[in-house]
Amino acid sequence: MGLRQVSPTLLWVAPDDTPFSATVTIDGHPHHGFSGRGRYGETRLPPLPAGAHTLKVELAGGGTRRPRLFINHAKPAADAYSLRLAARIEREVAFEVERNTRDEEILSARLFQPAGWQGRSRLAARIEGPAPAALTPLPGWLFNDRRYDVRPDPSWAAPVFDTQGERSDAGQPVQIMIPPGAPPGRYRVVFRLEEGPPGYLALSRIRPGVEVRRRIFEEAEVRHVAVE
Repeated sequence: MGLRQVSPTLLWVAPDDTPFSATVTIDGHPHHGFSGRGRYGETRLPPLPAGAHTLKVELAGGGTRRPRLFINHAKPAADAYSLRLAARIEREVAFEVERNTRDEEILSARLFQPAGWQGRSRLAARIEGPAPAALTPLPGWLFNDRRYDVRPDPSWAAPVFDTQGERSDAGQPVQIMIPPGAPPGRYRVVFRLEEGPPGYLALSRIRPGVEVRRRIFEEAEVRHVAVE
């Protein structure tokens, strides 16, 4: 909304490493060509004018089993996917969070474990942040150290890009509550994998209340013309 052009990203998931080439046609006109090799990859299409378009991808090579293709800026179907960015955790990973309010916040981390893993993982979290002022009433507790017992979620398996065929489970969330009144400043959250296989960890913030929304209007130029 509000953009004059978009640059969609085309992702592919292939059954093997057989190279292939592809030609992208937009509204019946050749638009873009690329070559791919590997189980996972992506290519960014040249800019398109904003609006509705018909996109066609023709594949050559790749063997008998063709890659599956995914694109953003399109109306999702029932089997749409979400692309997540997560940090690899083998032993320890840290995130820095800048807190600029005294409202309640929830830090929600999702641990993605290898697909097919049937055991449980133990995840520890340590919070480092500014100390509260002396003799100040605190409306809630901020526990500096936490431990989580995380079970796998085998409901589906998702491909992990830039790996050799690695797949992860649906992920399980763990939450850290930052109570209202906790001092503003820079917080450092350190997650440590105490037991279980290496996986991936994504961190998000949940803030209750109404967020600020801005709308930008572009007004056409108006010229004053003298009329006799």
